[in-house]
Amino acid sequence: MDSTLGTKTAIKSVSQHLVNRISEDGSLTFKVFADSTLPTPDHQNILWHAATVEALSRHGNHPIITSHKQELIKAANHLKGEGISKANICSDCLGVWIDSYSLSHEKNIRKVKLGAVGIALAALVEMETTQPNFTSKVTLNGLANFIKSMEIDSGGLAAQYIPTQTDSIAGIAPLRFAGMAAFALIKYYEYTQEKSWLDFAYRILNHYAHDNIKNQSSNIDNWITMAYRKFIQTYPSAPGINNYDLEYIKAHTQKMVEMTLEKQILEDSNSTFYGSYDLQGLTFKTAAKGLTLAYAYWILENNTQLKAKIINSLYASSSFIIRAQIKEGKYKGGIPRAIMRIPSASSFFNLKQSEIRLDYLILSLDFLHECQNIFKSSEV
Repeated sequence: MDSTLGTKTAIKSVSQHLVNRISEDGSLTFKVFADSTLPTPDHQNILWHAATVEALSRHGNHPIITSHKQELIKAANHLKGEGISKANICSDCLGVWIDSYSLSHEKNIRKVKLGAVGIALAALVEMETTQPNFTSKVTLNGLANFIKSMEIDSGGLAAQYIPTQTDSIAGIAPLRFAGMAAFALIKYYEYTQEKSWLDFAYRILNHYAHDNIKNQSSNIDNWITMAYRKFIQTYPSAPGINNYDLEYIKAHTQKMVEMTLEKQILEDSNSTFYGSYDLQGLTFKTAAKGLTLAYAYWILENNTQLKAKIINSLYASSSFIIRAQIKEGKYKGGIPRAIMRIPSASSFFNLKQSEIRLDYLILSLDFLHECQNIFKSSEV
C-alpha cells in the first residue's frame, strides 16, 4: 500500500480550501467556523495572509495551486497594497503594519511586528518564481533592512516597532518571529546573492540556538527549525570560506525533537487522539510539532536511530491530522482547531473547536507536504 496516498489526498483538499478562501479583491478571511450556527467574523490578519501567500507560492507546483495562479497573484497584490508602507526605523525601511486594539476593541496603536515583515519578505521573494519582477527590489530591500534594524545588542532581534512609544523598538522576538525573519533573509540571500544577508541569518539562528541551549528552554518551534533547515541546505553553495559552526543549531534541534517525541499520544491506536502531540487533540499544535520533527529529520542526517523514531512519529501524527480534516461540505479540506468537542472541556474550548484559521491550514499544508517527502525518501 502506498503510504503517501492519504497525505496526497489531504494536501489536494487543503490546497483547494486555501485558494477558495481568496476573495475577489485578494483579501483572505482569517477564520471561519465549520459549525454553521456560529457567525464568520469579518476579520483579516496580515501576518497570516502573508504566510498563506508564501506557503501557496512555495508549493506552487501543485496542480491545484498552479490552476489558481491568478488568485494567488491577487492575494500577493493585496499584501503589497494593504500591508506594506514606510517605517521610519531607518531611512529606507518598509514595514508590514498591524492595527493593535485595546480590550474595548477600539483602535489603539499601529505597530510593525518582526514576524509579519519576515514572512512578507519570504512571500514576495517566493512570488518571484511564480511571477518574475512581481515586486520591486526597493520594496524587497526595504523589508530586509527593517529586519536588520531590529537587531539588538544581545545579538537577538526585537519583536516589534511601535513608533508612538518612547522606546519604539520593543520586546525580545520569540523563536517564531526570529525563525520567520531568518528564513526570509536566507531566501533574500538566494535572490540577491549578497552573502551579508546569509551571514546575518546565521547570527540570528546561532544566537537563538545558543540562548535556548544555555537557558535549558523547553520551547519548541517549527519556524526556527524551518530556518535551521533552510540555512543548512543553503550555506554549502555560498561563495567564499564558510566557517559556520552548527553545534548549537544541531543541539537545539535534537533537544526539540526529544521533547516532542515524549509528548505524543501512542498508547491506544483506536483512540481519537492517537498520534496527537496534545492531550486535547488540538490540530495546530500537532501540525506545528510534527513540522519541527520533519525539518529536524533532514538536519540530523547522521542520527539514524532518532530519524527512525521521527518517521514512526510522523506516520501517527499525519494520520491524526488527516482524520481531523473536514471531508465534505462548504469547508471541505479545512482543518478545525481540535479534532472533536470534549464534554469535560471548557465551554470556550468547545465553542472554538470548529474554528478554521489560516495558520492552522498553513501548518497542516506544510506538515503534510513534509511528511509526503519523508515517506517517499524512506521507502526508496
